[in-house]
Amino acid sequence: PDRIESDAGTERQDRADYDGRFIFELLQNAVDEMGDTAHPEVRLELTEDRLIVANNGTAFTIDDLYALTLTTRTTKAGDTSIGHKGRGFTSVLGITDRPAVYSSDVAARFDRQETAARLNDDAVIAEHYPDGLTAVNVPVLGMPCEATPSAATRDLLDEGFTTVFEFPLRDPDALHGRIERKLRGLGENTVALLPELERIRIETP
Repeated sequence: PDRIESDAGTERQDRADYDGRFIFELLQNAVDEMGDTAHPEVRLELTEDRLIVANNGTAFTIDDLYALTLTTRTTKAGDTSIGHKGRGFTSVLGITDRPAVYSSDVAARFDRQETAARLNDDAVIAEHYPDGLTAVNVPVLGMPCEATPSAATRDLLDEGFTTVFEFPLRDPDALHGRIERKLRGLGENTVALLPELERIRIETP
């Protein structure tokens, strides 16, 4: 029970610290996994209601998924960068409450509302929080559950991408234009900071 509020607070702080940097963080995520990739590539697809990010680096594992549930833990050997197994991943919580990840070994999603409901069904939690937990009081990245990939994600996996993230937009009307501008605004400076990437492909409506 003690971790619930502390993890939620850490997520809020990380989200504030990385506010507006989610595109760069997602690109950095991919670079961190591409040390052994012959032709490193990232695909970013913005649809009407979600952002999809795929890479062809080392595939996301169960250990990586576990690491996402522990905001102060990382599976990285060093601290030289922040990738999808580091706290910089929480930057995506600025646009979604329901992130999902797919690879050959993982098909999982997080959902703040479902997490709150599952925790409230636990007797120990109910004793600690007699008035119940609301979604705002629980971390998004607390309890993964099984997920089914969209057709777009299945296509990317079939195409050879090894890890695909889906980020359903919290408020598509408010966020879609902002994200599209960020994608279209990726410039040479951003790419220069990620020389390991051979190709970045961006698709918007």
